[in-house]
Amino acid sequence: MTTHRRKMERIWCEEVAETLREWADSDTGPECVFLWGRNIWGICHHLQHRFGPDSSTVVTALMHHWPLYSGNPDFPAPHPRADAGVAFHYNGIDKWQETYGENRRDLCEFLAAMLDEWVAYSRKRKA
Repeated sequence: MTTHRRKMERIWCEEVAETLREWADSDTGPECVFLWGRNIWGICHHLQHRFGPDSSTVVTALMHHWPLYSGNPDFPAPHPRADAGVAFHYNGIDKWQETYGENRRDLCEFLAAMLDEWVAYSRKRKA
């Protein structure tokens, strides 16, 4: 891999990590499509919208290491009382509030930390 390409990957990872941290610190999640007063897109879809399809591939690979992982790659954040997929699609549940929202914010923070680790490792390799 060329030095330039590795540098571009680091920059991309830093930007994705910064965005994930912003979402982790937010009570409402990403600013994007709202329907009926609800944020209707998932974390991966928001990332794809902002950073392209590779972002979803990267976070899907990383989320399996998250201690709270639901076991479902399409709906990784667990809900305390419902199946993760059902909770995601149920419009009566705000995706970024209460325990479900805390889990989603925790996932964003975890993913950001994993990307930060990769950037640090990549820098050590001086590429």
